[in-house]
Amino acid sequence: MIPYEAINMFARYFHELDNSFDILSNHEEGRITDLPAYAFGYRHIAIYRLSNTNFYLIKVDVDNTLDGDKGYTGQLNSNEEVRKVTFPFVFNFDLTKIPDDYGVVIENINVKQIGNPNAVPVINDSMLAIVREDRFYDTFSIEKAKDKAINTWNNNKKGFDNNYTFIHNLKKIFDRATLIIKKDSFVERRIHRFINTHATYLLPSFKEKYFEHAILFKEEKRVADFVLKRETGFPALLIELESPNQPVFKNNHELTYQAHHAVSQISEWVSFIDLDSRNTVNEMDFMAGPKERLVIIGRGLDNIKEMKNSKFSGTTVWTYEMMLEEAKARWNRLITEQSISIGISEPNLLK
Repeated sequence: MIPYEAINMFARYFHELDNSFDILSNHEEGRITDLPAYAFGYRHIAIYRLSNTNFYLIKVDVDNTLDGDKGYTGQLNSNEEVRKVTFPFVFNFDLTKIPDDYGVVIENINVKQIGNPNAVPVINDSMLAIVREDRFYDTFSIEKAKDKAINTWNNNKKGFDNNYTFIHNLKKIFDRATLIIKKDSFVERRIHRFINTHATYLLPSFKEKYFEHAILFKEEKRVADFVLKRETGFPALLIELESPNQPVFKNNHELTYQAHHAVSQISEWVSFIDLDSRNTVNEMDFMAGPKERLVIIGRGLDNIKEMKNSKFSGTTVWTYEMMLEEAKARWNRLITEQSISIGISEPNLLK
């Protein structure tokens, strides 16, 4: 028999998933369509004991004709019975000798007719799982439901792989960024393109991004590495990226020639924008107002206080490591806020 506590635990697991998704989707209800089939749906939940083993087989199907979740329990006594329940999936084990460390969870199962990509799925299950009994209560605990919700919500929102946690996916981007700014073969343009691809994660937050944007003045033209249209109430942000190989500060904490040159370049952009109305028409009208300036150059965090608290001719100067530190802090604030909202006391954060 399946213990009552196991059935109750699994029901609470899905209830917590729904509750967490409900909280996380506040003000972003349109993204609910990206969630797994089991979110907010009514479910047939079946938990089977595999005969003469210490394993459970779990199958969850969404059925929106139901008025609420329905639970079933039972026992499977042969490989044929297992195949009937899990068809068309075939698990690679013999019921009489399941490896002791075996365990699998498959979600968002969607099987369509071969040769007809537009066909309605013939199978649209939410979950199939085989879990050892002593791992069941940890795998489907309330805490794991909260972790699952926050990772699924953020991964789906950013198009990340749900086989990994959201932090793991973020960390891959930050780790690669750290490597390439130290690698001599990644010249300035290659770093610019990497940052452009991952701008959502690495640059200050924005609503719209313009990469290698032309700025005009009479017959002259300059190219801004990035122009960011930010949230309402925040000024446009102009970003000049220089080589990480260039020094930022002299020994007396004054800017080097290279950094001064970058500051002058970005000041020239601002002058061009303000003097030529072609720069502020149509979708670029946000550039007509106040503008903030950011130069990213060099490496290291030795002068972090100067970088955080000082502006040089109205321009903030960061190193690439400073850019990464600021970006990590922004994502950690978001994850912490989300975690607090659904009751996670010790969220997993970027280090």
